[in-house]
Amino acid sequence: MLDEATRKILLEYLSDVRSLPNEAAKRTRFGSLLSALFPGAERRIKFASGVERVVRIDTGEGKKVGRIDAYFGNAVIEFENSLKATGDEAERQLKEYTSGLWNKEGRDRPLICIASDGLVWRTYRPRLKSGAGRSARPGDVELERLRDLVVTPDGLRDFW
Repeated sequence: MLDEATRKILLEYLSDVRSLPNEAAKRTRFGSLLSALFPGAERRIKFASGVERVVRIDTGEGKKVGRIDAYFGNAVIEFENSLKATGDEAERQLKEYTSGLWNKEGRDRPLICIASDGLVWRTYRPRLKSGAGRSARPGDVELERLRDLVVTPDGLRDFW
């Protein structure tokens, strides 16, 4: 059961995120939600320091730079305006970011990948395909879909 203060914060988030026009606004609103739910500068700073995190990606045809929407703890979060419209693109980007992070931080780094439009939160377990070369490439990463959580007024407890 949610306490009334937490329920109010989550309902306000839900109302706000529905009206936001793009992924940057949704990412920013999520950061504000974290600040409201977990007061204290440390968490705000940790989340903010992982926003637009630069990662180098080996595509097999060269190197490129990607910018993770949010990298917080072991969570790689890709925000979209609408997962229904661009869910496949979010998965492609998550594979790129995962390969880049594993090449930099080590393949044993456990990650959880999340694609979200603020209302739908889709979680994945990334895995490296067998036979991957020394440098992990996006095509070497598989995403095992774990769960889709749709935030609704009745489902706030699950989101919390």
